[in-house]
Amino acid sequence: FAALTLAKEKGELVSRLAGVVTDFQPHPYWAVPGADLYVTATAQGAETMAARGIARARLLDAGIPIHPLFDAPADRTAARGEMGLSEGEAVVLLTGGSRGLGRIEESAVALLSGAARARLIIVCGANEALHGRLRGRFANDSRVLLFAAVEPERMKRLIDDLLTLSAMEH
Repeated sequence: FAALTLAKEKGELVSRLAGVVTDFQPHPYWAVPGADLYVTATAQGAETMAARGIARARLLDAGIPIHPLFDAPADRTAARGEMGLSEGEAVVLLTGGSRGLGRIEESAVALLSGAARARLIIVCGANEALHGRLRGRFANDSRVLLFAAVEPERMKRLIDDLLTLSAMEH
């Protein structure tokens, strides 16, 4: 993104340029001048960008764009059936986004060593090193379902199970 804003400032890029920040709290690398529009997930994110020098007129807090597939109602029974999960089984979904960032491995170990009896679904995204480490570490642990990068349809099924459960509890 920074390279595109620089090209725009030099006149090498003549089209309009927008940056869509898909994190709830924008990282400093998003606050580079030169884009025509910066779309943030929240009003707080827009405030953060403004505090970092981006003109308010170029900020829009519009939420995180999602795949239209996620608008469809959840089908918990089908989602659980596809993954071999029983109806009453507690499930935790652990993911670090498309890049598999964060303390996924440490979190998985902590969740599995706790007293709660839950299945752990881990999505590593494009983080192949993490996926390899976890595959080796949890190869024989039946409590863990491990995925590398997943297509939107698969992620919808993973989330369907959790969203429906959450809605039923409240």
